Amino acid sequence: MTWRDVARGDLLHLRRSKMGWTVAGLMLLSTVGVAVTAFLMTLGGGSVPEVRLVLLFVAAIQVVLLPLVALVGSYGAIVTERKTGSVRFLLGLPNSRFDAYLGKLLSRTLLVAAPFTICLTVAWLFSVAVFDGLALVGFLAVLGWSLVYTVIAVGIGLTISASVKTETRAVAGIAASMLLFGVLWPLLQHFALIVHPTEYLEYPQPRSRRGTTRSDS
Repeated sequence: MTWRDVARGDLLHLRRSKMGWTVAGLMLLSTVGVAVTAFLMTLGGGSVPEVRLVLLFVAAIQVVLLPLVALVGSYGAIVTERKTGSVRFLLGLPNSRFDAYLGKLLSRTLLVAAPFTICLTVAWLFSVAVFDGLALVGFLAVLGWSLVYTVIAVGIGLTISASVKTETRAVAGIAASMLLFGVLWPLLQHFALIVHPTEYLEYPQPRSRRGTTRSDS
């Protein structure tokens, strides 16, 4: 038994659970739902937006939604099996702990990444059909960073799940991670890029040979 078998078995379990359908529904609402809502607003007399603006709004939602869904969808992957005792069966099979972790990482990443990729593609194609522009580069950029973001969040959730012995501690770890993703990181960006922009971004004007500042004439 390899990591592929672990991933396949976990995906079959997720497909039968409510979590898989819930994640798919959230991805649908936050991508296709945004594009359809923008289209309905144009029917009410609003101006036709550009495709890149729709993608920008989708990206703003995913900054909060993707890590939340990824963390919640992965924190119980191992600690729940430890609680129920099924982890003995998982680790008792001819695979290593790394195989178990890698298989879970793949399955929980696909849980989020697969419906997101499909829904974002549908939203982009719909937007191209009814709005102005193509924004292919923007679509690929949003898709790319979102997938990387998802892998990182799932990895954090799985690491927490494998490091603790109770679901209570796992939930506490997930809450701390959500605080990092949702509050501390945006605040750090705000402080670094907005609060003190002039100190680093304002450049002195070139001076003449006499040491005076050149003026625009």
